[in-house]
Amino acid sequence: MLARWWALLVWALVAASALFWGLRLFVKPTPTPRDAMVAQAGSGARGDLTRLFGVDPPPPVVESVPAPVADDRFQLVG
Repeated sequence: MLARWWALLVWALVAASALFWGLRLFVKPTPTPRDAMVAQAGSGARGDLTRLFGVDPPPPVVESVPAPVADDRFQLVG
């Protein structure tokens, strides 16, 4: 009984393959419409892209930190 199932499966694959290649070779494809145009490779974006990407942030302002004052609260012992 298993051989019959295998035979059915093989013949189904043969029929599917014949249908696929028959449609591929003998069916006429639909024509391209007359007003269809080939897509042109566009050139890069022209113009100011800062609105899209934003402006570089300004460099951070480094505040000068005064030197620490020697504190009289501490005294070396020893």
